[in-house]
Amino acid sequence: MSAECSPIDYTAMDGPQLLSALGDDAYKWAEAFCQHVKKFDGGKELDHGWMITWFANAIEHSHDVRRWRAEKAAKGDVTVPTPPLK
Repeated sequence: MSAECSPIDYTAMDGPQLLSALGDDAYKWAEAFCQHVKKFDGGKELDHGWMITWFANAIEHSHDVRRWRAEKAAKGDVTVPTPPLK
C-alpha cells in the first residue's frame, strides 16, 4: 500500500496533532511514516506492510516496558527492570 491511498495528510500536521491522530495504532504510524519519507526523501516508497510490523512491535514492546516498570514500582522496587530476552 502506498501513502497516496490514505485520505489523511499526516505531513500537514504539527507534532501534537500528529501524536493525537496516531495514538497507538501501528497502521496509522506506518502510514504517517511512509508519507513523510515519500514527501521529504525524494519520493521514496517504503513497504507499508513491513512498516506496520515494525511499528506494531515497537508499540507493544513499549507497552511491556511500562507494565514491567509499574509492576516493579507496585512491589516497592524502584530499579529500572531489564526486559526479558525472547
